[in-house]
Amino acid sequence: MATYRKSSLKVLVLGEMGVGKTCILNRFVSNEFSSQYKATIGSDCYSKIIDIDGKTISLQIWDTAGQERFLSLGSAFFRGSDCCIIVYDVTRPKSFEGVTKWKNHFMEQMGINQSNDFPFLLLGNKCDMSTKVIQPSAAREFAEMYGDMLFYEVSAKTAENVSTSFEAIIRKAIDYQKNNSEDIRLSPDIIKIESKETNKKTCC
Repeated sequence: MATYRKSSLKVLVLGEMGVGKTCILNRFVSNEFSSQYKATIGSDCYSKIIDIDGKTISLQIWDTAGQERFLSLGSAFFRGSDCCIIVYDVTRPKSFEGVTKWKNHFMEQMGINQSNDFPFLLLGNKCDMSTKVIQPSAAREFAEMYGDMLFYEVSAKTAENVSTSFEAIIRKAIDYQKNNSEDIRLSPDIIKIESKETNKKTCC
């Protein structure tokens, strides 16, 4: 039987407004950081080529608005996602309380159930801040409720754990696809897609 060959991964990034989703992506994609804030309107797509375990992987990373109206987007936007990253701000308890809402909405739109082992990554941003309120133990406990959900505290400002966490979820997405009979044998001569120009828009 012919296997499905996939040359790119679609990554969806969710979370409340102002938690730093765009800052994290700017750091990961371009290794840049700005403290200026400008909310994402709707969604933006970033592209990045990354080498994981000797394989060249093309990432399409969707940065989404944190406003409630984003929840009205239909399942077509979510379709084809290979993994989901949910971001909260360690200094804002309300943003952590919203994690369940974003996770459940993603699962509903994707048509997956609670027992599914779909690759999720929970990121607690701004771990460099002295005003941290949400402790790692609380977030880790939440992640463990969903089995294999990955969890990292990160700092878009200092770059702490940003690349490490993305590499971890990419590996998990690859394993998930393999376990679901989709062969991700990535060609070394993938045409490189240029990283998205960020226009200095940050921290949504």
